[in-house]
Amino acid sequence: MTLTQDPERTTGVRTAIEFSGVVKTFDPAAGPVLAGLDLKVADGEFVSLVGASGCGKSTLLRLAGDLTSPSEGVVLVDGREAAVARERRDIGIVFQSPNLLAWRSVLRNVELPLERTGASRAERRERAMAQLELVGLADAAGKYPHQISGGMAQRVAIARALVYDPRIVLMDEPFGALDEITRDRLNLEVRDLWARTGKTVLFVTHSVPEAVFMSTRVVVMDRNPGRIGEIVDLDLPAARTADTTATPEFFDAVTRVRASLAAHMGAL
Repeated sequence: MTLTQDPERTTGVRTAIEFSGVVKTFDPAAGPVLAGLDLKVADGEFVSLVGASGCGKSTLLRLAGDLTSPSEGVVLVDGREAAVARERRDIGIVFQSPNLLAWRSVLRNVELPLERTGASRAERRERAMAQLELVGLADAAGKYPHQISGGMAQRVAIARALVYDPRIVLMDEPFGALDEITRDRLNLEVRDLWARTGKTVLFVTHSVPEAVFMSTRVVVMDRNPGRIGEIVDLDLPAARTADTTATPEFFDAVTRVRASLAAHMGAL
């Protein structure tokens, strides 16, 4: 198990997301949700956050997406304040619920973020169709949310997050509400999408096997208040398939992450 918190120092790759001395307090009487948190995510990494409910995983993601602000400390995205990165559309966000508009087709749901940019109808359609092709849903462009499955709806949400072509994608338990078979298939598709696009991904999950399968590193979080407990580097092949989950190396990695969780926050 390797503890590495500075990918720039160890690999020479530039930092895409940096949390420095971050404290986040919602209710002063309850104390901070996050305290003294330092973390760097290198450009092109796929990093997962795991930990018990209430440890601040989603709050950390929301800080990176400029959906909330730190009480203390600094959050930099692509070397800029998170608010600047978001304004420049360097960040795409995928939530647990796809939040599609029922009265808009799949294509028009993906086009929606572009409507605020002044892009022409032709450009919106071209860019939205390109993303639907990327997630394998070009044939569903004319359908409406009630006509597609939950897994397809989440792929539409991913296409919508990518329509700006952001450098960084934040994913907050995007597959938590899906059945296991659909979830496993989407794990494979998103891992392949990441490998093809080279984007930086910060991914929140409660599933240790999912975190291990998807990631280059797994961040194990402490709670009360939330902080980085340990960072586990994964020595798995870069190319992963369903067969990867049956290998001794995969089981060993899952065991190491579970042991780290147990050490930092008690039994699962």
